[in-house]
Amino acid sequence: METPKQLVGQKNDFIQKTVYKELNINDLKVFKAIVSKINYKDTLFDDFYTLDYNVLDLAGVNKNNRFNIVSAALKKLSGTFVKIKNEKGDTVELGLIKNKFVYEKGTTKIVVEVDEDLQPYLLDLKNKYTKYELENIKKFDNVYTLQIYELLKSWESKGSFIHSLEQLKEYLNIPQDKYNPYNNFKRKILDKAFDQINSETDIFFSIEEIKVGRKVEKLRFIIMSKNDEVVEKDLTALIDKVFVGKDKNKYLVLAYEKDKGSHKYKYKIFNIVKQEITYTPLLEKDELFDSVLEKIKVSEMSKKVSF
Repeated sequence: METPKQLVGQKNDFIQKTVYKELNINDLKVFKAIVSKINYKDTLFDDFYTLDYNVLDLAGVNKNNRFNIVSAALKKLSGTFVKIKNEKGDTVELGLIKNKFVYEKGTTKIVVEVDEDLQPYLLDLKNKYTKYELENIKKFDNVYTLQIYELLKSWESKGSFIHSLEQLKEYLNIPQDKYNPYNNFKRKILDKAFDQINSETDIFFSIEEIKVGRKVEKLRFIIMSKNDEVVEKDLTALIDKVFVGKDKNKYLVLAYEKDKGSHKYKYKIFNIVKQEITYTPLLEKDELFDSVLEKIKVSEMSKKVSF
């Protein structure tokens, strides 16, 4: 029997403005598993929610020593308060779950109660909210990737958003003096998120670095759903769009470079399935979409991407 899909529904403000502290990936996955048991259309919390191994499987909580992992996560979550900024800019601290959970005798089920403070962010969601299938976070192996995924999902309908490096580090609860210079932050945080989110979830994204002089100050995140169909003919409009090549693989156009001598363009494309980056030959700007596909050589100049 196919396991029912579990949806995680949260107000965009909760995703975009919440700072988690001292939670590891299992702690956060257990919390998202609890949230997936809540019907985001309800107006009141149930008296309790039941965690079972099926929902923990969907969240990707480690099966080895699972009982101890979940038990430790619940104890940590019950003592955790997250910081969120309200509309006035005030910092509010909210509890996550109550410090009482029941282990049902003879079963693998655990009964959990959610803190009422979370009601405005998890219930009666009608606008400016985000939902996703819990299974999308299954393969994530660090907190930062999960947080970046949720942030991307909360902006998915807009297609893109810009964060300064300072904002992004604050959101991820990373000290401003850690993972410097930028290339270190990119390698240890962004590259991992790029690989896992693009290959394992319902969206893909690319990053445009915005520089002041030589220094990267801001990042523009471009997001697209893997369900979107793109039928563009203008090559320059293909930037950050997906198309299907004649080899049936999906490609994301990341960037293009203009050749000063010939005024032609070389396109940098990303093979989503193979996780490879490929460059096209120099092409005329107005060459049609089909002509581009014929000239792309997937094996030529390709390498394992580490974006």
